Order: sequence, then C-alpha cells, then structure tokens
Amino acid sequence: MTQVYPYNYPLILNNVLFSQYGGKGTGSFPQAVLDAAYQMAEQQTTNYIGTFLLPTIVTGTFTNPLTITKRIATDYGYVSRILSVVVKTQKVSQASGCELLDSQGCAFIYKDTFGYLDVYKVQELCGCGVSNVPYQYEIAYEAGLPTGTANLPLMLAAMTQAAQIHLNEMFPGVVGVNEGAGDVGIQEFESFGYHERRTAHSLVKTAFGGSAVASRIANMIKTCVKLARRSLKVS
Repeated sequence: MTQVYPYNYPLILNNVLFSQYGGKGTGSFPQAVLDAAYQMAEQQTTNYIGTFLLPTIVTGTFTNPLTITKRIATDYGYVSRILSVVVKTQKVSQASGCELLDSQGCAFIYKDTFGYLDVYKVQELCGCGVSNVPYQYEIAYEAGLPTGTANLPLMLAAMTQAAQIHLNEMFPGVVGVNEGAGDVGIQEFESFGYHERRTAHSLVKTAFGGSAVASRIANMIKTCVKLARRSLKVS
C-alpha cells in the first residue's frame, strides 16, 4: 500500500549537487521548478528503496498478527529505534458499545532492514467485556537510511538522473528530452535505416518508470543500498 510522503521539499538534492552529477537546467528553470524535480526524484527513491533518505519518525497502526510469534512488518524499512508501542484491545459492552482501550506495549527490532518487529503487550487489561487479546498495535518508530548513505556518489547520480527526467518531461527541449513521451520504455525503434532492438529483460518497470534511463537509475541504487523488500509472509 502506498504511504503518504511527509516531505514537500528536497532533503538531499540541491543545485550544486545536481550540476556536479551531470544535471542540466539550473540556469534555465526557476528555483521552484528545480526544487519540485528534486523532491519528486527523492520521493521516487524513497518508494523504490522502501525507506526514507534521512531518519524520519513514523507512526503506524498494525493489526494483531495471527501467529505464535507476534511479528509485524512496518511500512518502512531500516528501523533504527522504537519510540512507543500502544496496544489497543477490544471492549464490547451494552453501555458503551464497541471501544478500543489503550495499554502499554513494547517491541524488539527483529530485522531492522526489513522493518520486522516483535511486539508484546506488557500490561493486562481487566474488566467486564475486555479481551486480553490485542486488536491493534500503534507504533511510533524511526526509519531511514543510515547517515551518509543518501550522499553516496551512486545515490546522488541516480537521483540526479531521476530529477532530469522530470525536468525534461515538464519542459521538453529546454535542456534535454526524454527517450519518449512520458519517458516510456521503448524496446524497438528505427530511424533513417538504423534499427535497434533491446533485450526484453533490460527494461524493468520500477518506481522510476520503464525506460532505459529508469532501469539504470534503479541499478545504481541497488548497487549501494539493500532494498527493504519484506517477504510475502512474515512469521
């Protein structure tokens, strides 16, 4: 499920870094347009990796795991610390109807890269109509790439190219153009007798798109960062 990205401004990219890593347009576009392209590139990178470029505090609500080990997977990987755990337990009564009562909980980080947490209820609730089985866990945690990772040359080069795609698409021809409209992945083309056909596996759809440049961006990021891809079943 897609999460709401909390930043409306760029965290890493700026005009100096963009130009240093081959970006074109700092002298042709207003700063607001450049910042928008930087922010969009960073948002795509966050979506592709599965965590934020910088440590960010996140709050999420998770259903009670139906396994012996109460292990949940957070929305973002690279979890560095747990700030709080609130256990929500069902209470059903004729007077109040359906309620969720809060009690204290705790969690251990089982695998930080993938955001696996083992959660526990540490305070029992008592009273008429109160279940001792947790219904939901509300967890505040910090997630994000380790310090300095987002500033690695491969990361900066990848985000620069992602930002360039957006600039070329918003104002095609001012400083460059994408391979096709919408930076679509093109497997085969011909021009003035020249014919080229790419291998099908070389174009893979990612958060950056399906073009050859988008595939290169994804490959650069995978070279320096392990993607926070959780398994289909957490147990």
